[in-house]
Amino acid sequence: KDEKWSKDFDPKLQALLSDLEAGLGSVLRRPVSSREGSKSGGEDNLQGIVIPSDEFQFWAEIAEGRCKPNIKERAGHFTNLFQTIEKYYNSLDNLPLAEVVELVETTKETVDDVWRQTEHEPFSEHRMKHLLEIIGNALGRSVQKNLGAMNLWTDPFPVVKENLRAGISVCEQWTAACEYLTGQLWQRYTPHPWKNEKYFPEFLYKLGKRLEEVFTIRIMYEKLAHFLPTGEDRTQRYGK
Repeated sequence: KDEKWSKDFDPKLQALLSDLEAGLGSVLRRPVSSREGSKSGGEDNLQGIVIPSDEFQFWAEIAEGRCKPNIKERAGHFTNLFQTIEKYYNSLDNLPLAEVVELVETTKETVDDVWRQTEHEPFSEHRMKHLLEIIGNALGRSVQKNLGAMNLWTDPFPVVKENLRAGISVCEQWTAACEYLTGQLWQRYTPHPWKNEKYFPEFLYKLGKRLEEVFTIRIMYEKLAHFLPTGEDRTQRYGK
């Protein structure tokens, strides 16, 4: 995926590497799905589930595998619920921050639907906690990638301000969503209550706080610069 190397790689080699990556992921997930997704056998085994797309693929593989009908139907049900957000996480690297902000709310609704469904055996709490974590990590990486494409200290403030606000919003909204779902809503959901402590996405929370610091510093600079002398004197004294 790195442009620096992809230009020199033979297309066939790129295809082989992609196939190898997909194959290794499938092998890592196979011990779980081969046990028919049973909790005792492997549903809580999260080996190979590193990004949200791995989770979606996990259930798709069970739904298409040689399992008992009830296991396949349950996996298919989760697969259908995850389809609402799957395509967005598969292309998360290419989404602008404005769309990532919207994705947070959609993701919150989707995981809530997955947790509170009653048609089949409930979703594992251990697995859901892990899913909330890797979703938060993916959202954080997306924020970092988008903001990393600009210079937050020197680029025009209107552009920086808009993107910083969007990045902060992603971090704050997902942190709040996790706390609300696992600390309030799901704990009160009698058919399938959340039994452990609420989940707190520490990485995303800290990222949001750091972005707030950058935002505050940039605002202070803009306000100070407004009252400073213009021209060469200002550049020499404050340009750096």
